[in-house]
Amino acid sequence: ASAPQSTPSVAMPTPTAAVPIPDIFCAMPAVDSVAEASTMLDVAAFDQASTLAKQSSKLAECFEHFAQEQAMKTFVFASIGSSGPNAAMIALATARAVVTKGKRVMLVDLSPQPMSAENLLKLDPAPGIAELVAGKSDFTKSVTRDPHSKMHFVRLGEVLDEAHEESIISLLPAIITALRMVYDMVIFNIGEARPSVVQVLASADLTLLMAGEARLAEAESAAKAIEEVGTTKILLLRLDAEQAASLNARVSA
Repeated sequence: ASAPQSTPSVAMPTPTAAVPIPDIFCAMPAVDSVAEASTMLDVAAFDQASTLAKQSSKLAECFEHFAQEQAMKTFVFASIGSSGPNAAMIALATARAVVTKGKRVMLVDLSPQPMSAENLLKLDPAPGIAELVAGKSDFTKSVTRDPHSKMHFVRLGEVLDEAHEESIISLLPAIITALRMVYDMVIFNIGEARPSVVQVLASADLTLLMAGEARLAEAESAAKAIEEVGTTKILLLRLDAEQAASLNARVSA
């Protein structure tokens, strides 16, 4: 038998015919652009019957259950093979749903522009995690209040290159520990899964991987790779473009 890989990667999992389509926790609407995501978030804020609102509420209930039964506090959203800001949209909608339950929630955005939660929130430029770990900003200046809820938010900040991102993420454990002492839940938006964020994925209490129907086998491979380097529980979410198309039709009607 061949020796196991010492450094599993979640960025480019290899799909094979032997990988079965995994069990899906729930289906979420998929988007291709920031404009679509912003529209969907606006609809969810006022229409609790919308797919995004209902499914994010379902995730919030799941988070609350795990928090109460297993003391989970750190939740990570990441996408596999997604070109749109799906992870940012779903993480933001879920964080807002958790806040409505009276929980103190921090959303940490580790997704680069333009597919970030920061972009969806239409926030003015401000310091983020990058400036915080570099000692260029303090915590109070790096944290922003969500304009539409009581959720707190901290962005990634200015990242020069992949090596810089890796150095930032290597310093996150201490920040996560501090956040867990202040907030009931800490939710991370990773965006597209990539090698530099494996540490965050592996150290989360719960990791939510999302992919379209054609990429679910890759998501399953990524889930197995993450499990090899951490103890996180993993839920798979299916991104459904037809749900998004239906919503856009209703909005434009």
